[in-house]
Amino acid sequence: QSSALDHQTATPINTYSKHKSCKNFLSKVINDVKKVFVALSGVPADLVYSLSSCGEIVKPHHKAFPDGEQYLKFDIETQNSTDTVVIQSFFPEQDRKIIEFVLALEALQGLNLRIDTAIIPYLSYARQDKRFLRGEPVSVAAIFIPILKYYGVKNLVSVDVHSNSIIRLFREAGINLHNIVPHDYLARKASVSFDVVV
Repeated sequence: QSSALDHQTATPINTYSKHKSCKNFLSKVINDVKKVFVALSGVPADLVYSLSSCGEIVKPHHKAFPDGEQYLKFDIETQNSTDTVVIQSFFPEQDRKIIEFVLALEALQGLNLRIDTAIIPYLSYARQDKRFLRGEPVSVAAIFIPILKYYGVKNLVSVDVHSNSIIRLFREAGINLHNIVPHDYLARKASVSFDVVV
């Protein structure tokens, strides 16, 4: 069941050049269809660059209301049902960036854009992937699965999520989580070897 981007793969996103990105890095979730890539406030600049050959890069206009609430607006001239990839990383300021992410999804849906993929290098609230004590929430399921399902996001790309149980939670909800683990790649680049003790 594992895809080429799951935990067996050891390739960090910032190692890809602009010209390799579409062919290699996201080949399982980015096909030949032209995409709109929506880069929110938490997106690393090198990731935006690596995806700029795959489609149009769009950023929203931001402002804050006097009470601190967020406002954003997109100026996108595109055809209805264009495939859209939303990119956000939820560190630091996790809670603020989650709100921005939800506002962006709703705004894009209002523009009749089809949001098929979310790229979230750092998936916050992933530590609580089970109920350790009675009365605790499974936070990663409480926050992200309902949001992604509601807006029809079928693919999620992240880097080194907390555990395989998180991958299972998303896939049981019909969301294909592609988990990229960079450790092996970095070890090869440094010409070192290591043993993993479980």
